[in-house]
Amino acid sequence: DVVAGGVGATYDCTDNFKLLAGFHRGFSPPSPRGATGQETGGTRLEEEEALASEFGFRYLNADRALGTQLIYFYTHFNDLIVTDILATGGGTGDDENVGKIFSTGLELGIQYDPGLDRNWKFSNPWFLTATYTNARLLNDVNSANPESYFAGGKRGNWVPYIPEWTFTMGSGVHFELIGFDLTG
Repeated sequence: DVVAGGVGATYDCTDNFKLLAGFHRGFSPPSPRGATGQETGGTRLEEEEALASEFGFRYLNADRALGTQLIYFYTHFNDLIVTDILATGGGTGDDENVGKIFSTGLELGIQYDPGLDRNWKFSNPWFLTATYTNARLLNDVNSANPESYFAGGKRGNWVPYIPEWTFTMGSGVHFELIGFDLTG
């Protein structure tokens, strides 16, 4: 049996300022071969569980077409499932549980549309988002595969392929019937 879902709430402090919070439980089942132990020599893989929470605020000034938000997030993973990468040449594509990790951080986002703000004949939305993430292993990894990205991982090591900083920005031009966007 699997139960997943979540709850989120916002509180309107003013017309422009909102507080938000949320908690969600997610899961990822192992492959059928992993669940029966065929991939791991008889050891059944456990389902991956994620418990995620977030809270922060949003500010929106619709008259000026300006918005911003600051969100704190924390996610705890139990029995993280990773797949042996086939692209490395020796990978099998089999799954394995590598244990527990946490991921926490802050995200700041800003949006502005000078087209709406200045009553142009088109909208011109701009946005910039910066995210700081600290994702670490909470246990030593006993990977059966030496080619796994997690092989040799020790408690406190960074989680592979989760960058500490990410930045996203974009803009667009939107007319009544068509629009174009560029994001990077």
